[in-house]
Amino acid sequence: MVNQRNLVRAPSWRVLSLLFLGACTSSLGEPPDPEALDLAARSPDVCQREGRYANGRCDRDCPLPDPDCATDTLADVSGGDAPLCLAYRGNGPRIPAHFGATARVIESYGLPSASAGGSSGSISAFLLESVHVGPAARCSGCSSEQRALRAALAFKTMPAFIARVGERDEVLAAQTLASLAQRVQADGVPSLLSRDGAAGVAALRRILASPDVRDLVNPEVLELLRTSPDPAFHARDVVGALQAGLSFEASDPSVFVRPGLVDFGAFADRIGIVADFYAGYGPIDRAAAERFYADCSAGSRGQTWAQIASRSVGGQRCDARFRALVDGYLSARRGREGTFTRRVDERVGAHLPTLVTTAVLEGPAATAWRSARADYLAARPVRWNVRFEDVGIGYFGRPRDLGFAIGDPSRFGDEKTRRARALGHATWRQALGTSPAEPGLSRGVELADGRISVGGWSDLQPTLVLRNMGCERVVFVTRRGGAGGFTEGMARLLGASQRDLDALFGLEAAPSSYFLSVRESDAVSCSDWDAPPTTDVDAIVATGWSAPFESRDPFFAGARRVPTLTSRTGLPGCTLGVGERPRFPDLVGHPAAAEVLALADRGVIAGFPDGRFRPDENVTRAQLASMIHHAFLGSRAAASVSFRDVAASHWAKRAIDAVAASGFMRGYPDGTFGPERPVTREEVLVALAEGLALSGGSGADLARIYPDGADTSAWAADRVAHADRNGLLANGALLGATRRLRPRAAATRAEVASFVHRALAR
Repeated sequence: MVNQRNLVRAPSWRVLSLLFLGACTSSLGEPPDPEALDLAARSPDVCQREGRYANGRCDRDCPLPDPDCATDTLADVSGGDAPLCLAYRGNGPRIPAHFGATARVIESYGLPSASAGGSSGSISAFLLESVHVGPAARCSGCSSEQRALRAALAFKTMPAFIARVGERDEVLAAQTLASLAQRVQADGVPSLLSRDGAAGVAALRRILASPDVRDLVNPEVLELLRTSPDPAFHARDVVGALQAGLSFEASDPSVFVRPGLVDFGAFADRIGIVADFYAGYGPIDRAAAERFYADCSAGSRGQTWAQIASRSVGGQRCDARFRALVDGYLSARRGREGTFTRRVDERVGAHLPTLVTTAVLEGPAATAWRSARADYLAARPVRWNVRFEDVGIGYFGRPRDLGFAIGDPSRFGDEKTRRARALGHATWRQALGTSPAEPGLSRGVELADGRISVGGWSDLQPTLVLRNMGCERVVFVTRRGGAGGFTEGMARLLGASQRDLDALFGLEAAPSSYFLSVRESDAVSCSDWDAPPTTDVDAIVATGWSAPFESRDPFFAGARRVPTLTSRTGLPGCTLGVGERPRFPDLVGHPAAAEVLALADRGVIAGFPDGRFRPDENVTRAQLASMIHHAFLGSRAAASVSFRDVAASHWAKRAIDAVAASGFMRGYPDGTFGPERPVTREEVLVALAEGLALSGGSGADLARIYPDGADTSAWAADRVAHADRNGLLANGALLGATRRLRPRAAATRAEVASFVHRALAR
């Protein structure tokens, strides 16, 4: 969405930007940090050897801040053009969509001059800065177009790099939580905990300490199970968190104090391997890297990595050359980590103006968090009393960049900017240990100044801080839809009223922070990254690469325009003033709210004309067929299946035909389908297990896992167990405090939505 005030910035804005930049320039104009110099001293510095420091020219692509950059501006980063900056919306495990979108933007419009992001968006900002300083962009004698193609190629190869490193067991496994949850179920830990608490705790500790996962499991969890006054209490809580997995639930304030299963310190270190490679830190074969980027980027505009990989240059395919480069690097760095600079130990924005955001609890809210934490550790019910006024939106970055972001020179004056807080000039290790550490994945993280970080969900659209930093063209990398159930749920748990939510996240009118953020975006990459399952990395990358790209700024309509450029997508969250999905007021506080809203975003499920969802109403077989049709079969038609009680004019005839033909649902022996018959919980799970060919576990497991598991019908038991093993029952809040399966109870709309959503996310 182009800025609505002008296609070309008003002189007053340009003068204001230059005044602030002149007084405070950009963060890269500061003298080198002593800590950064100490890091660099541990390894040879290519730029130092080449005499690129203090040579009268600002070299932004060197590993240290160049003293020659003392009077530079953001425009210097972009080669004199109006500064182009990227604002990343966090997207959890769907971060590969950022890679696709970033590659498309860079190859079309050049290297960005700054970035900002929270949650997984902070990781993308980290990697962008790393590429900026590495062999892809640091190209002696290259034109700006050549640098852009090389940097874009770096982002195109990132999924391949991560996959290659994963094969060598040197990077965070994306399925760590899922595999732990499966093992907990397979070993019958929930059942053990209900029969013999001590045995259940011992079994859980054995799993968490097993050699294949212990390096990534948060040691605080094992310590808690060892020292707890009621180990079974905490073990049950940990098992519940495992079953929730990556669902990002916002149903209970205990998510702010429960230790997460993932060790975010180890997580930052593993992400640092990716950053080191693309920054050229450590024993990379620079000659081979130069040849790879030079040869394989040539003519690559508009091509994906799959297309580039098969190209043969100099008698060798690009994918083989890249694989050799990666393998050589990983082998050479083994055992040498202490001998060269690590990207995670450099400070945020050392090479590219960058802001990383995370929500913070201050004053009384921080005190309340400490009291709740003490309750949790003592195995007592958590008391939670936080005022939203004591919740800030914090940013890590260089002091000058923070001064712009917090000072609000643009005078936006909105609720988000009013809550902006400077958190200091942290290292990337510190920033990545807080912003991606969302509630449910991590407890709150204590900061040195006494504030508590509770994750990067609070600024989903960091365009306003970039505008305040002096960015004249901001590209917002986001997905269609508004804030979403998780973000609004987090805010509500922290005391936000509906008025607060509207002020921060309303889409349809000013002065909402979200509305202003879209208005201040000169272009919006509007992905649908929630659509593919998290396991389909290629599909997620493609949603970013091929996302509708909305802009009316003539700059973005130039000769190298993004192919999906449009003046208006008409999509909520991407086009100014377009409201999002129905809010479903009767879902507020419901444990399945986030999952229902996610399905509504995708058109799988809808509300009623009165704007409500009616979560507790029963679901008929026809309604279930319709949901499955939209969720898994792409609404495609199928050959007509004859059921005596489904007329050709029946509203769900098309869906019933499709689910019957695909094996999700069957008719009855008498030739009927029973479209108006309510479905039970076990029938829904059986339909999903059969249609998706799920496996694992057996009916006998249900009796060990659930108090009423033995009540499951004999014909359904095995397939219900398959569904359970694949995480379809992982929303523990829907099972209730007693964790009863209730297999023969009529399924509600909220329950079916939860099952379908989790089936899509597997």
